[in-house]
Amino acid sequence: VRQLNSRRVTTALSDLVQAALLLEAAQGELDASGDARKAAVARFFIRERLGGGGALRGISDDRSVLDLFDSITRYQPLEPAQLPTAV
Repeated sequence: VRQLNSRRVTTALSDLVQAALLLEAAQGELDASGDARKAAVARFFIRERLGGGGALRGISDDRSVLDLFDSITRYQPLEPAQLPTAV
């Protein structure tokens, strides 16, 4: 049981560190070029890994993944105003 709990804690800490690094990179890109693409990726990561999950994990009414898909996957600039306001 201890190993199972330590694995959960390790996974949670790993997700938290990854989220912090993504946010730092996103802020750097916003400051340098005004591009919000990394901020969108950070938002998706945080919602999926740290958001606590909804009724059915991964299933929601949020269309931002679809709306921002081309900008993210094709490395196109993304204006901060295009990001959804809520996580």
